[in-house]
Amino acid sequence: MQRHLEHYLGGRFAPFVRSHRLIGGNGSLLEAAQPPGDMSDPPVADFVLIELLNVSTRATVDFGAGRFFGQFAAGELFVVPPATATRILVEDPHSLRSLGIDAQFLRDNEPEDAAADLGWLHSTGFRHEPVRLLLDGLWKSQVVPDAASRLLHDQVLLLIMAELRRLSGRPRPLPVGGLSPRQLRLVTDAMAADLASAPSLADLARLAGLSTFHFARAFKRSLGMPPYHYLSQLRLERAEHLLRQGSLPIEAVAQAVGFGSSQAFARAFRSRYAVTPSAYRRNWKTEP
Repeated sequence: MQRHLEHYLGGRFAPFVRSHRLIGGNGSLLEAAQPPGDMSDPPVADFVLIELLNVSTRATVDFGAGRFFGQFAAGELFVVPPATATRILVEDPHSLRSLGIDAQFLRDNEPEDAAADLGWLHSTGFRHEPVRLLLDGLWKSQVVPDAASRLLHDQVLLLIMAELRRLSGRPRPLPVGGLSPRQLRLVTDAMAADLASAPSLADLARLAGLSTFHFARAFKRSLGMPPYHYLSQLRLERAEHLLRQGSLPIEAVAQAVGFGSSQAFARAFRSRYAVTPSAYRRNWKTEP
């Protein structure tokens, strides 16, 4: 079964796609400007979240939970469970943004297949500003192929699912307490062991013996920051040490600590230390 993005780019909807990209290894985003008519889709392997953009349009829709009809406006959201054929007849030209989340990623990180059963959300359009803002943040975020970005994007995908579960009336219980000293040592040691290819959020959760949902919150409760912020801090501290230690090229320092490019490294380093890596090295060498 195709992924959501593969279906769009490889079929009859391809001419309507304006922009698209992958989000880490577990999600994809696209924007499309589509004509009126039959916009039905075959089953795809992803959970799909759709946002209608900048128009109001009439449509008859069935996302696997029964047909509904209405006048839908910009900002309305729709959800389609994995492996579900859709029936979509739209009366007006329209633009949309859609997020595909790998169903296997959700199964690996959820105690039950929540994406397949979000109750009433599957049978209507709805508005929910927290989810819309998370989706907009993903769209505007820079896609950098490094470990911290993958941790961040995975956590945002799970936050979107948590918000949808809460809205549907089927929230997961919040975790109580943080990580034990042993759990904390295991995961922080794993993050520090290889900054160039740090473990994923799911890997860290497995080390701690928790679901990803509970791990992310327990980690923040223990250290006061999410895992991706902690990883970024480790990487920048290691980079600072390498800059002081010798004459390794800036690009090599960036690669050694897991940044996807020297530009991304420079932005992160300057944000933390208020100076570029090269200027930091020069100042360190000239200090008495």
